[in-house]
Amino acid sequence: RTGQRMVVIITSPGAFPAKPFVDAVQTAFPCESIWRGTFSRSARVAEAEEMELLYGAETIDEGLRIEARDSVRELRFRISRFSFFQVNTRAAELLYARIRRWAVDVQPSVLYDLYGGSGGIALSCADIVEVVRAIESVGSATVDGEHNAKVTGVENVFFTTERVKNYLLAVQQSGGCEPGAAAIVDPPRSGMVPKALRRLVDVAPENLLYVSCKPEQTAIELPALLERYELAAVDAVDMFPHTHHVECLLALRRR
Repeated sequence: RTGQRMVVIITSPGAFPAKPFVDAVQTAFPCESIWRGTFSRSARVAEAEEMELLYGAETIDEGLRIEARDSVRELRFRISRFSFFQVNTRAAELLYARIRRWAVDVQPSVLYDLYGGSGGIALSCADIVEVVRAIESVGSATVDGEHNAKVTGVENVFFTTERVKNYLLAVQQSGGCEPGAAAIVDPPRSGMVPKALRRLVDVAPENLLYVSCKPEQTAIELPALLERYELAAVDAVDMFPHTHHVECLLALRRR
């Protein structure tokens, strides 16, 4: 909605033709920010050991307009190089509106936003719950989330930088989730690691919404969830038009 765009390329360490790359990007995909990251090992997700700003600003801004039942919730986001944010803005608005409707229906007092990124889901739902606890392992995303909450005027979203499996262990050791709590899980394409999945089932919030960008992976994890939950509804958003990919939402209710 702002028209701002960022490009991040991750390569092995070594010589890199920075100016030709910037020129090529600006010819094909004009943007406000271009980064190069280097990574010497292999990984399941995009990450870098070192980052270099090749062009422009360190961050970009984006806006979302989330439809509520009788109004539109307008949100503003600062996005840094490793802050997760949906790349299809209009489809993200549809996705977050459906997540918001689910939260309205289950009416939790406390909402856990696991893999919370820079606060897209948390801020979309903050006005309909008492407290949102957003958990994200990338520190820069947490900083962006706190900034986004401040500029939006939201004071009931609390961001924690921690791996989900470790956070859920602490919740488990403290006696579990609060009565009436709900959780939204929006992991990367690789899904939840086994310990995080097991601990989520153990702490067992009353209602759970699994937001999946790779339904094939979620199908592998679903039997563990169905040990304690029943599948209440399934929905989908065409987040990536003209591809076979789809964003899937699974609403689960504790047995």
